[in-house]
Amino acid sequence: MKKAISKIFQAVTNTYVRIIFFWFFVLGVLFEFVFLRICLDDLPLKYGIHLSGPIQRLSQYSKKSLMPKEYIAIVGDSYAYGFGPWLYDNSWSWNQPDYASQHIIHAKTGIDVISFGYPGYGNFGSALSLVSEFKFLNASSLWPTIEKPSLILFYFYEGNDLYNNLLELQQRGLEYSDLKDNALEARISEALAKEASRFDGQSQWHQHLATYNLLGGLTNKFLTKFKTQETKVNDLLTRKEDIPEPESSSAKPISIRENIMLLSGIDHNFGFAEGPALHLSDIETSGALSIFKKSLDHLTSNFPHSKIAVVYIPSALSTYRFISTCIRPAPLELYAEKRNRVYEPAEAWQKCNLIRMQIRDILKTSRVELIDTTEPLRKEAQSTLMHGPRDPIHFNEKGYLAFSEIIYPEVMEIYQQASKSRRN
Repeated sequence: MKKAISKIFQAVTNTYVRIIFFWFFVLGVLFEFVFLRICLDDLPLKYGIHLSGPIQRLSQYSKKSLMPKEYIAIVGDSYAYGFGPWLYDNSWSWNQPDYASQHIIHAKTGIDVISFGYPGYGNFGSALSLVSEFKFLNASSLWPTIEKPSLILFYFYEGNDLYNNLLELQQRGLEYSDLKDNALEARISEALAKEASRFDGQSQWHQHLATYNLLGGLTNKFLTKFKTQETKVNDLLTRKEDIPEPESSSAKPISIRENIMLLSGIDHNFGFAEGPALHLSDIETSGALSIFKKSLDHLTSNFPHSKIAVVYIPSALSTYRFISTCIRPAPLELYAEKRNRVYEPAEAWQKCNLIRMQIRDILKTSRVELIDTTEPLRKEAQSTLMHGPRDPIHFNEKGYLAFSEIIYPEVMEIYQQASKSRRN
């Protein structure tokens, strides 16, 4: 009798399990191919920030529809993505608020804009990832073909792009001694080709599914919340009231003689800040710029019919007028050496001007335009705090608004040139 009851119970249980799995599968398919295919770019920011990779690009709402047309692609690090207090304050929004340059440009022009920003990457990683994600989307059998951008804005941030370039190549075997080698550019090209091949073979079938991507991001955030209570200043998933001060600023209090700037005639303690590769030697700076050049070549070769413009973004220490005797850029570690020292304020402007000149020289022999925001931002910085005060590494709302207004005229001019070329 007991065995008969057990068999009946097992049969009923198996039936219900099969029914449950069947309906989960049906609902999953409906959610993926009906809801997300129609509403992916209508998701509120609260959920959209949990998406990642190529699917995250299509979910952005700085465009008219799911698949962008005759669009502008923004490439770079966290500035291209839109990190900063403006994003943090809106990250739990049920709406689709503006928080970065892609939204401002789209609102002003009506042109589709997609950010391919990769927080924490240098020029090397940013260029590789854009090409890889573009190939991923075009190779997908689940998504429509995405056309190549009309204009690519390659954001160059002097605050950490050169350092990140060296770090990314160091992780691939390039050491300090190699920076002096005459075959440096060949080594960089080899690393680019190798990484491009690795990126192309990295995608898996489930990465094409928006449902998997979204649920995976939400689950990861849920599990992370219970694993650790630590958060970083640029964690866009953190509530406004929970964001701590930057880690480095709490490690050692900044002296009153350091990082004091003049803002509207009043002394202002800026605190933790980034500078124009001040901790890098001339050899390291030159090597990092070679990586920038080859990364740009990688973009131009993969997007031969797209207009490309480098947008130069100065760091805070070369934007504001500092009146303290010393400035201290964010500390870093490179080639097993910790670097944390002070400089004279004039050194920041001098290094910034040197890098700008070197970037300009690199672009002379290319078809790439340059949009240099340094001087206009310096002028704005005389009366406006455009970074922080929470997260002083990135632009705040005023910073992104000022920056977008500065680049807008040149962006439109280059975009119109691209449109004219397409028609001809």
